[in-house]
Amino acid sequence: MSNTLFEGTYQPFRIWSIFSIARFEFEKKTIDFPMTHRVVFAYLASLANRYGDISVSYLSVCKKTGVTDVEEMAEIFGWLMAFNLLSYVPTSLFDGERVKFKYRVNYPENIFPHKIIHTPLEH
Repeated sequence: MSNTLFEGTYQPFRIWSIFSIARFEFEKKTIDFPMTHRVVFAYLASLANRYGDISVSYLSVCKKTGVTDVEEMAEIFGWLMAFNLLSYVPTSLFDGERVKFKYRVNYPENIFPHKIIHTPLEH
């Protein structure tokens, strides 16, 4: 991971609160939150904390988070979207060639949007 991954975020951005979420509840089901997905979500949330809606490529997020496969990153983005943690935001209807969009990260006021299921610590 890059040393500057979360540099420049506004307070009170709490990155560790994202890393500590191992499971959450979504539509009355318990969802495991894999660590790689947490790292990607935390990075995207840190960008959103600084810039609002963000425009990123899978490759750029791979480089910053240490994920080596662009296809895996595409799957992670899809997973985040499936659980309403990330969504598309159109920025223009048509620009000659293609529709342009940004991503909106669902991390309002640095609070995870779903009920967190706390895992008891093992002895």
